[in-house]
Amino acid sequence: ELSSELEEVRSELEERERALKECRRQAHAQEQQVLEREYQLAEKVAKLQGAGEVLKRKLEGQAEEYTLQIVELERVCAAAMTARSQAEALLEEKERLLTEATSGASGERARLHAAVE
Repeated sequence: ELSSELEEVRSELEERERALKECRRQAHAQEQQVLEREYQLAEKVAKLQGAGEVLKRKLEGQAEEYTLQIVELERVCAAAMTARSQAEALLEEKERLLTEATSGASGERARLHAAVE
């Protein structure tokens, strides 16, 4: 009877050992899957960071280009404003001279008309 109980205990122990080995095997397989997934995620993160850096450099380059264009536009605008101011001054001078010439001609006409009569 004792040997039969001993056999049962041994059998149960062997069954538990097999179950433990199976659990360890499954745990190892899951650990490998987790490590593989972590590696894949790390690769994706690295690619995204690299793409982010490329995009950042591209945007910085565009910002610099736009800044240079804005500076050039400001320079052109300032030159245009100066030219406009000069044109307005010339126009005012022309109008003044024309007014003087017109009034001078009217005076001369009146003097000639008076001399003729």
